[in-house]
Amino acid sequence: MVELRDVYCEYEKGNPVLKGTSLNIYDGESIGLVGANGAGKSTLMKAMLGLIPYTGDILVDGLRVEKSNYQAVRKSLGFVLQNSDNQMFMPTVKEDVMFGLLNYGMSSEEAEKKTDQVLSDLGISHLKERHNHRLSGGEKRMSAIAAVLAMDPSHILMDEPCSALDPRNRRVIINTVLGLDRTMIIASHDLDMILDTCKRTVILSEGKVVADGPSSVLLTDRDLLESNGLELPLRYYQSGPAGS
Repeated sequence: MVELRDVYCEYEKGNPVLKGTSLNIYDGESIGLVGANGAGKSTLMKAMLGLIPYTGDILVDGLRVEKSNYQAVRKSLGFVLQNSDNQMFMPTVKEDVMFGLLNYGMSSEEAEKKTDQVLSDLGISHLKERHNHRLSGGEKRMSAIAAVLAMDPSHILMDEPCSALDPRNRRVIINTVLGLDRTMIIASHDLDMILDTCKRTVILSEGKVVADGPSSVLLTDRDLLESNGLELPLRYYQSGPAGS
């Protein structure tokens, strides 16, 4: 379980980005985190990982996110960045996936075996020896997901996982997310993707949770979305659901 209690974050003194955010995320849930630009989605994820200071309480599986617990917390939380180039820094896919495993003390033989398994599970074994600079955007995103999954996190955070992808690669990512048996927290402007992958949606606006409920309800409420700087998912935009 991940718990946030009255969390405040600010990059500039006196200008908070998160303003008393409280949220409970239970094991096995898939949560869509949506909001206009600047609503606090990425900040919330960074605070959960201890990457930025905060006040209030954030607990991951009962551990408070603080310096003494960073290693344990970050082992529980896998983070897939919006820009895969910022996550993949080794020459090949194999080396990237193995990097974290080796750092946690796994032998090279064990790490490669684990890498082979994860790449096979994701259907990208053919990318194992490929150089990262030769990968397409979709291949990079899948390889970044593989590197996170190899660490066996119990919860996975994804920041805009489908951004800048063509329709085919977008569908590959969505199908991959649907096949993951983990707690998922996905921040995205792609509300159709959230509808496809997340049963629950949390709407952030100006650093606060303004709505929290079933995706099928919140993401078809035109008035709610538009009042928080969002638009209906494309599949509903033309006709508009009843009650909008």
